[in-house]
Amino acid sequence: PNGFGKLSNLPGFGSLNPRTEGVRTLGTLWSSSLFPGRCPEDYNLLLNYIGGSRDVGIAELTEEELVSEVDKGCRQVLLKDDAPEPL
Repeated sequence: PNGFGKLSNLPGFGSLNPRTEGVRTLGTLWSSSLFPGRCPEDYNLLLNYIGGSRDVGIAELTEEELVSEVDKGCRQVLLKDDAPEPL
């Protein structure tokens, strides 16, 4: 269990991050809220969009670096600091 509670309790279906927030993640969808059954009941599935024409350098990052960048952005604008590490 992730300890976040059910994303279905969040308003809407996701969030957008303007570049002024200083994160590389463009936006996040609460996939498990939009599409029930995509993950176990006690988990939440987040779909993050990254990159774009203003951040072409992101294509040079390793998979670990990409996960780290997305996790850092989510913690900055969406998750609590003590949220579990990404799977």
